Amino acid sequence: MAEDEADYVVAAYRDADDWEVVELKASLGHDVEELSDALGRLHHQDVLAMVSVNEDYVILLRRVDGRVRVLLSDVTAVSESDLAVDIADLLDLPDPDDEDEPVPGGDLELLADLGVSAADLTDLCADDEVTPDDLLLDLAERIGFVDGLEAVLG
Repeated sequence: MAEDEADYVVAAYRDADDWEVVELKASLGHDVEELSDALGRLHHQDVLAMVSVNEDYVILLRRVDGRVRVLLSDVTAVSESDLAVDIADLLDLPDPDDEDEPVPGGDLELLADLGVSAADLTDLCADDEVTPDDLLLDLAERIGFVDGLEAVLG
């Protein structure tokens, strides 16, 4: 399998009425438990991490009141990525067939209270024309922190 490389890891959280976006160490994108622990150290009740991996797929991890919710944007990534395998195992996702289309797996409702429905999230993740950067920027715009994300990503 290919070496997993997190292109970037960012965290977004509300501070009063504004969203704050911070860049985290890319190495946190290699381990879901370490990423969750890092989000806990931000001392906010609701933190969303966005991880772009190998310019191929996205991991969304949301920590709300200590509860962790995870989404893998493309379950077919398990054929090429040890990290995707770890997430699929964590989420108890079935192994995809070789003919399977790229679809998200995990908690499709993790952004519903922020204005992104499960159907919208599924459509965004399943669109093979959408790059991980485009996906994350689209989500950030819908949620309300696209300017912060663009500033962090440069």
